Amino acid sequence: LAGIDSFTSSKDGRTDPDPERHGTGIAAMAAGRGHGANGADGIRGIAPKANILPATVWPPGSVGSRPDNIAVAIRWAVDSGADVICVAGGGSSSSAQSDAIDYAIGKGVPIVAAIGNLETRNGRDLRDPVSPGTDDGVFGVGSVGRDGNHSPFSIATVLIDFVVPGDDLPSPKAGGGYTTVKGTSASAAILAGIVALVRQKRPDLTPPQLYELLKATATDKGAPGFDSEYGWGVVDPV
Repeated sequence: LAGIDSFTSSKDGRTDPDPERHGTGIAAMAAGRGHGANGADGIRGIAPKANILPATVWPPGSVGSRPDNIAVAIRWAVDSGADVICVAGGGSSSSAQSDAIDYAIGKGVPIVAAIGNLETRNGRDLRDPVSPGTDDGVFGVGSVGRDGNHSPFSIATVLIDFVVPGDDLPSPKAGGGYTTVKGTSASAAILAGIVALVRQKRPDLTPPQLYELLKATATDKGAPGFDSEYGWGVVDPV
C-alpha cells in the first residue's frame, strides 16, 4: 500500500533506496504472496495475506535508523490502521520515539523490533543492542540459525525478548532473482508475520496479552527460563 518517507515528502515509502533492498526483503519475508507479477516465482512470507504499509526511516548517509524518523513512522502506521509494526533496524533512543511507542501500545498496536547485530558498518564496530528493540513494551527479537541455536551475530542482552530464525533466509535480490540474508532485521520480519497471524485469529488481544501468549508458548533454549541469548525462547507459531 502507499506509505510514507519519514525524511522527505516527495516519496510514499514504496521506493527502496538501499542497494541491497533491505526493506523489500523485510516486506517479502513478512508478507510475500508467493508469486511475482504475471505468475513469476516469488517468496511466500509468514503472513501472505497481510498488506504492507511501508515507511522509510533510514536517511541516506546515516549509520542506523534515526529515532525521530522511527517515531514519525510509528505514529503514522498506527493512525493508518496497522495491526502490527515491524522495525527492522534501530539505533539510539529519543523522547519522541518513546512517546510514539507508548502511543502505539495505548492504541493496541504491538511493535516488533530487531535487537541488533554484531557487525562493522562504515568503519564502526556495532556491539550494543538497539532501540526500539530494547524499549519497554516492544517485542525485541534476536536470531537463531537453521540448527535452532543462537546466531553468533545476534547480540546477547538481557533486553531481548524472543528469538526466531534470522540466518540464511531467502530474500529478493536487486535486479531480480534471490539471495540469502542474515540479521535480526530478518528475525523482526519473521516475528512480525507471526504476530500478524495471531492477530488475525485473536484480534481481541492487547500487546501485553500477545507478549504473554508468545512467552507462554515459546520453546525454551539455553539456560532454563529467560537468558540473554534466547530471551524467553524460540517463538512457536503453531
